[in-house]
Amino acid sequence: MFSRPGARFVGVLYFFFVAAAIAAQVLSSPALAGIVSIGDITDMVVDPDSPLVYVADKANNRVAVVDLDSESIVQTIPCGSSPIALALDAENGRLYVANRTAAHISIIDIVAGTVIDTISLGGECNYPIDIALGRPGRLYATGSRESGSAQWCKLHIVDTALRSDINSNAVSAMYNPALEISPDHCKLYIGERGLSPAGLLRADVSTDTITTVEVPFAAIGSNLQDMTVSPDGQRIYVACGWPYFVQTLETSTLTALGSFDTGPYPRAVAVSPDGSTLLASHGEKHVDVFSAASFVHRAVVATDPTEPEPAANLMRVSSDGSRLLVVGAAPYGPAEKLQIIPIPWPINLSISINAGATYTNPPTLHLAVAAENATEMSFFYPGVPEWTPWEGFDATKEVTVSAVDGPKRVWFRARNATATAPEIYDDILLDMTAPTDATIQINAGAEYTIQQTVNLALAAQDGTLGSGVGAMQFQYPGVVGWTGWEAYATSKQIGLPRHLGTATVSVRFRDLAGNISGTVSDSIYYTFEDVALTSPFFSHIQAIRKAGVTSGCSSSPPLYCPTAAVTRDQMAKFLCLAAGKTPLDGTTPTFADVPKSNIFYAYIERLADGPSWGGKPPTTGCMTVSEQKYFCPGDPATREQMAKFICRAAGKEPVSSPVGMFADVPLSNIFIGYIERLADPSSWPNSTAVTTGCSAGPPPRYCPADKVTRAQMAAFLARAFGLSA
Repeated sequence: MFSRPGARFVGVLYFFFVAAAIAAQVLSSPALAGIVSIGDITDMVVDPDSPLVYVADKANNRVAVVDLDSESIVQTIPCGSSPIALALDAENGRLYVANRTAAHISIIDIVAGTVIDTISLGGECNYPIDIALGRPGRLYATGSRESGSAQWCKLHIVDTALRSDINSNAVSAMYNPALEISPDHCKLYIGERGLSPAGLLRADVSTDTITTVEVPFAAIGSNLQDMTVSPDGQRIYVACGWPYFVQTLETSTLTALGSFDTGPYPRAVAVSPDGSTLLASHGEKHVDVFSAASFVHRAVVATDPTEPEPAANLMRVSSDGSRLLVVGAAPYGPAEKLQIIPIPWPINLSISINAGATYTNPPTLHLAVAAENATEMSFFYPGVPEWTPWEGFDATKEVTVSAVDGPKRVWFRARNATATAPEIYDDILLDMTAPTDATIQINAGAEYTIQQTVNLALAAQDGTLGSGVGAMQFQYPGVVGWTGWEAYATSKQIGLPRHLGTATVSVRFRDLAGNISGTVSDSIYYTFEDVALTSPFFSHIQAIRKAGVTSGCSSSPPLYCPTAAVTRDQMAKFLCLAAGKTPLDGTTPTFADVPKSNIFYAYIERLADGPSWGGKPPTTGCMTVSEQKYFCPGDPATREQMAKFICRAAGKEPVSSPVGMFADVPLSNIFIGYIERLADPSSWPNSTAVTTGCSAGPPPRYCPADKVTRAQMAAFLARAFGLSA
C-alpha cells in the first residue's frame, strides 16, 4: 500500500514536484536467474501461501506446478484439452482450469494433485475463454460458440458447490473477454481484448443479480491486451496497444488517475503484492518498472535475450514479492519458457504515519516503515526542499512537516547495495486550528422551561482545511465538571435538576485532530412546572417571582399551585413584598388569632401597621370581639376583599361615586369603591386596569364573593404594582 484508503489528495503541483525531484532515479538491470521450460504457457497463478506457481500448459494438456525456490517443475497434473485459464481457491485447496477445446472446467484438488470433477458450461456459448473466482461458492467464466479463434462471448455464473452452470447469459455480447476480480471478490472487471476502441465493464457480483457499469472508451484506449487490479482493490491497471501507456483507473469511480509511459504497444502488466510497484512489458526485451504512487519510471529489468519474441506476454509477481515471473513467446509460436527473475530492490515497502491516524495536531509525525532487504532509507515531505540524505534503515522515524494546516504527504524510499525501490507515500491531515463559530441554543431560544428535559441546538465549524468537528462535551447544573467527550451532533437532549432558577448549559467542541474550541453557553429559567407556558397567568406569575414576591408553593419540584385559594395570611405576605414592605416583628401581637408562631406573623403585623401605609393600613382585621381584634388568617381571601387590600397597599382611594359597572356588585356593596378603582385603567401603572372582572358579559361581572386563586393573585399584584417578567 502506498496510501491509506480515504487519504486526502495532496495537490497536483506538489505531486508533480515530488515526481520531478526523484525522476532521475533509474535502476540497473539485474542478471537473469532461472528459466523453466514447460510447453505452451497460456496462464499462471501464484499460490499466496507458498513458493509454488501453477502454470497452464496448452501443448501438453496439463498444469505444471513450479517451485520458485528450486526453479523446477515439481508436479504435473493432466487436466483436459487446451487449458487456457486458471483460477485458484487456495483456501479450499482447489484449482479451476478452463479447457478451451474440451468445453468444460476441470476442478483439481491441489493437495492430491488430481482432477476430481468437471463442470460443463450451459447454453450455446459453452467453450470457456477465461475464468475468475468470485465470492464463496461462485466462479465466473466467459464462453464462446466455438473452440477456435476469438469470439463474441457471454458470462456464465458457476455454482462451485453444485458444480453446475446456473446462469449462462449473465452478461452477453463481449468480444474475447479477459476477467479480473477484486480482492474482496465482489467486483468483476471484463475487458474486451483486441477491439478498437477497447471495452471495459465493471460488474457488481456481490449477488447473482449482476449489474454493470461501462468505462468510457476515451478513458482506456484501443486494443486491450492485459489488466490487473491493485492489492487494495482501489485501482485497475489496463494495458492497451494504443496509446503507448498503461492507464490507471480508480475502481470506485472508473475515472483516470494517471498513466505509465511504457513506449509502443504495452502488452502485459503486473503489480507487486505491496502495491508499490507496477511492472509493464511492451515491444522490447525488458520489463519497465514504475512507482505506482508517483507514476514515474524507476527501472529496466532485462528478460531472456535468447527469446525471439521481444515482449513478455504474461507476467506475475511471486507472493512474497521477491521474484518476477515472465512468459514470452516466439512469433506465431508457443510460449515455452517461464522466466524467474529475482527482484533486486527492497520489497514489501510500507509506511504509516502516527499509527495509521487520519489527522494530527502537532506537525511532528511518527513514521513506521518497513522494507525487506533494505539498508538505507530517505524521505520527502512538506518542509524539506528535496529528498532527505540517505540514512541507515530503521523501522521508525520522526519528521516535522511545515506547520501550516492542510494535507501532508510523506514519501518514503529504500535501497540496498544493488538497487532503489520505487517510492511510496502515506497521507495525513495537519490541523492545528480549533473549531470556530460554536453556538448553542436551548429550546429554540426560549426564556423559560417547565420540563426537566431540554433540547439543545448545536453547531461548530472547522474550516475547509480542518479535520472536522468530531466531539463535544457539556457542563450544566446536575453534573460535576465537564461531561465525557461524545460524538458531535447538531442536537442533543439533556435533563436539568428540578429546581427553580436559571440553568446555564455550556459546550465546547473538539475536532478530529484534538483541538478544543472555546466555551459557549446559553441559559434558560427553570420555572414552576404546574404553570403552562401558554397559561394567561404565566407572565404575571413570572413577574411576581422575579420581583421576589413568591418562590412558589413547593421547591422540589418547583410548583406554584395556581388554582389554590389564597388565604388571608398568605395574602399579607404577597401584598407586603409586592409593595416593597419588610416584615414587622412587633413585640405584642395585634390580632388575637395571629400568634408570633404563625409564619406570616410579621407580614400581618406590617399590613396592619398604619404608619407603614400613610395612616391607612390595608387591613384592620376581620372583626373585633370584646375589644380584641381578629385577622382570620386561615380564611380564603375573596375578590371583593382583595380589591380593598390592593387599593390600600398601593395607596389608592376608593372611587367616590361608583356607578355600578359590574352587574353583581350593587351600590350597597361596601367594597364597590375599591372594586371600581381596580377597574379604572388611569389609576394604575401602564394605564392597565388591575381587573376587568371575572366575566365580560354582557353584562360584565366581578364575582365579588369568589375566592382569589394564586394565579389571579399574581395578575392583581403584577398589574397593580407594575411588575414585569
